Amino acid sequence: MIASEGALRGLAGWYMAIERPKWSLHPSLYSPLWTVLFGLSGFAAWRLLRQDNEQKTVTLVLLAVTLGLSALWPWLFFDLQLTFASVIVSGALCFTSLLACGLSFRVSRTAGWLLTPLLLWTLFATATNIEIWRLNTSQQPTKSAK
Repeated sequence: MIASEGALRGLAGWYMAIERPKWSLHPSLYSPLWTVLFGLSGFAAWRLLRQDNEQKTVTLVLLAVTLGLSALWPWLFFDLQLTFASVIVSGALCFTSLLACGLSFRVSRTAGWLLTPLLLWTLFATATNIEIWRLNTSQQPTKSAK
């Protein structure tokens, strides 16, 4: 909830004013996309919970960390406008998404396929985030020398 409020505030002004790569998504697509990705992740978690597998717990913890980072990212990026910090979180998201998706395939192939869109989105979003940071580096707030 907090992340989505920050994202909505940031989308209304700041995001529309900064330089973005031509291949970035239109802002109106973020909320529906996140809704679908979180829904698929929830269904994947349910599938994982139903399995009797030793790797289930580790996979669920990785998925929880991934979803937590996914909730943190829009708050950093859109609300606080910390593009470099959000690049760091995006990198962590790529790592945890890859691990969660890969381990999910070992526990439940269905869960693995359900998490694949999240992994693909995370890779795309990270590339977009890096490019936005690069394009707008000169616009980052800096401490003035006294």
